[in-house]
Amino acid sequence: MKFRRIGAVTAALLGFFALSGVGHAQENFPTRPIRIVIPYSPGSVADVFARIIAQNMQEQWKGTIVVESKSGANGSIAAEEVARAAPDGYTWLLVTAFFTASPALSISLRWDPIRDFIPVGQVCRAPNVFIVPHEPASEERRGIRGVGQGQAGDTEL
Repeated sequence: MKFRRIGAVTAALLGFFALSGVGHAQENFPTRPIRIVIPYSPGSVADVFARIIAQNMQEQWKGTIVVESKSGANGSIAAEEVARAAPDGYTWLLVTAFFTASPALSISLRWDPIRDFIPVGQVCRAPNVFIVPHEPASEERRGIRGVGQGQAGDTEL
């Protein structure tokens, strides 16, 4: 059941991304500072990336962009804060995989990725990679290491 919910959330978000270009542009946007909230601690990869994006947004829009870290609860603290913000385009949330996985992992979320948010667009593609210790401690680890080298034999993941 939880996997079905993840699939539904993912499909809905992809649909929103397809329609994200539809809408009306506001002239002279922004007229006040924009907040980018990230669900990770200061100095994290997401924090650094958000600050790079914010710098480029400031240059293009000639406005102030503020990046705030709100880490904790697997991103739910940041997501809930942004969900409760006024829907005026001045509070943004930089999301990663936690966003689509959280509804399947917790039934008591006070935010919903479909009901409470509208995607603006994809800002990057970041690969996720499995790694294991360099010296495998068992035959199983040797098989797993072979997967990445195309020599897995009968090991399946």
